[in-house]
Amino acid sequence: MAKAVGFAATVTLDTVTGTATDISNDVTNLSVNTPYGVQDISGVTQEAAARLVLSADGTGTLSGLFNPALSHAVLATSTVSGVARTLSQAFPGPVTAAGEVIISNYSVSLGADGSLVWTATWELTGGTALGWS
Repeated sequence: MAKAVGFAATVTLDTVTGTATDISNDVTNLSVNTPYGVQDISGVTQEAAARLVLSADGTGTLSGLFNPALSHAVLATSTVSGVARTLSQAFPGPVTAAGEVIISNYSVSLGADGSLVWTATWELTGGTALGWS
């Protein structure tokens, strides 16, 4: 099986009006988490844990360089509007993680060195599991 590096990834996020926008050039870091709920169903007669896998979830972060004309324009209305947006993160392979998400936090930071960066936390919504293709 071939191994891959993370270059070059693509990040596309809908605007508040539903227009898919490629913000890849502004993104410097990203993460995708696909946790599942787990229920312990161990009976008192069992010596080890027995568990059931429950609902799928998806969470992650995007971080990047402040660009008022692109990434900021897409993200600035995200937590205010609460509108679900389609997020697509394409990795080499090709492998893509895509789904309907809400941006639960958009934070802009000014560093002592003058750097202006942002971080956006996203969470799956809409009842459909994050899809890998």
